[in-house]
Amino acid sequence: MIFRLVSCAALFFILATPSWGEKGYMVLSVKDTEGHPLRGVQLGIEGIGTSGLTGSDGKVRVRLGSAAEEGDYATLIIESSPKGRDYVMISPWDRRREWGAKAEDPYDKGLADFYDRNYPKASSEFQKSLSEREEKLSVAKDQAAEAAFFLGTSLYSEGKYQKSADAFLKCQELRPDDLYVLYTRALSLSDAGDYDTAKALSDKALTIAERTLKPDDPVLATALDNAGHLLVLKNEPTAGEALYRRAIAIDKKSLGPINHNLAASLNGLGVSLENQHKFAEAKSAYDEAISMDDAILGTDNLESASYRNNRALLLDQMGNHEMAEQEFRGLLALREAAQGPEHPAVAATLQALSRTLIEEQRLGEAEPFALRALKIDEEVFGPDDPRIGSALYQLATLLSMEGKYLEAEEDLNRVLEIREKADGPESPSYAEALTELAWVLVKGGRLAEAEQRCRLSITISQLKLQESDPSLALRWEQLGVILSMQKRSLDAQPAFEKALRFARESLGPDHRITRRIEAEVAHPPIF
Repeated sequence: MIFRLVSCAALFFILATPSWGEKGYMVLSVKDTEGHPLRGVQLGIEGIGTSGLTGSDGKVRVRLGSAAEEGDYATLIIESSPKGRDYVMISPWDRRREWGAKAEDPYDKGLADFYDRNYPKASSEFQKSLSEREEKLSVAKDQAAEAAFFLGTSLYSEGKYQKSADAFLKCQELRPDDLYVLYTRALSLSDAGDYDTAKALSDKALTIAERTLKPDDPVLATALDNAGHLLVLKNEPTAGEALYRRAIAIDKKSLGPINHNLAASLNGLGVSLENQHKFAEAKSAYDEAISMDDAILGTDNLESASYRNNRALLLDQMGNHEMAEQEFRGLLALREAAQGPEHPAVAATLQALSRTLIEEQRLGEAEPFALRALKIDEEVFGPDDPRIGSALYQLATLLSMEGKYLEAEEDLNRVLEIREKADGPESPSYAEALTELAWVLVKGGRLAEAEQRCRLSITISQLKLQESDPSLALRWEQLGVILSMQKRSLDAQPAFEKALRFARESLGPDHRITRRIEAEVAHPPIF
């Protein structure tokens, strides 16, 4: 409890020293300036307690109000003095001076000088104390920021992306414009599925970098990489490609032709090109990134592993399933050893391997991988995360191929719920799930329902996809097949013709899908 000194006209002086007694009471010890106990002084605590007379030992026990707590600011008052005497309370200067002479901390010295009313000296000591404490506060903030940053990094390495982002937020609060903190939090958020917040952070980092850094600074290249990554995730691969190409030019100029930053930029470029279906260019970018990082870090590093994963996905998409499978099995072994069997990166590799095996019609081998990937993702991300939608979608495709139509339909309806919530009912991801559900309904003989889902998928796709996207060709072909199965050949023919136009534009005249649709146009299928 802190007490304020109160004076009144008097010839005699006392020292009143408070201490805590039993709960709810304060013991006041009253002495004269010579240290002798004073009897008969009525002391009280203004506003928050009662008063009482000191005894022969100079002490009085005063009851405190219920609101009083240790550390409160309060005022001691002299309500009455023995007859013929007037007392005034003073600071216990002798003890204070003795303590002040021994004090080494500038704050304590300042207090001693302050109570002696030596204000110039007190101000000087308090200024020293303030400077010292500000420096300590700065060091403490830096240490807290470092601890939060490494906590976020460690959690990210565990695959706990949302918790990682929360830790990076604590670091960001202490370092609001630190580019690297902004990057790492954006990465955690994007891996946690919060693309909007991640993009806002990435854009902020790029704005700061472009305003404060030189045009050839490699840190600017990193900002461009991160912004490009978020653009690709937000389905803007062309804009992402432009940023990656800027980053590559900076990396080559500032760091030379072989460096880790350049490899990362090349990998990002490959992703943006793949999303534009520029497969040959994308593979070339991946190959260069992998070769570069292998030379720098060795062949069994997780950075190159992520680039290899992207290349294997591309190989699978290009129809080279055998090479993709070989790559995925090697990546699975590496990631299980380095990151543990329950890491989300392991789940992603399991899912990719399952998809390759499905393409090779090895359904019995694919299903255990698909189920294991789904289990890991549900444990890590929860039941409604968009990644669960992707794992369920793949499992549903597999179940449909195995003839388990009701199970596949159930999973796909759950996928639609997840994607509608995450991306909206007019998103490409929602259209993709509608297309797969339509095939399941076709196989179950429910053609009218299948046509409805297919037409809705085409409507969304025409609004959201570029004409160079092969998905448009496949969805028009699907409609043609469904209409043919309903013996509506006159309606089916225009659908096949539209499918062929989109296939030639997106895949080229010699692609196997283009040739298949050409045959359907020439000789409409009969069911």
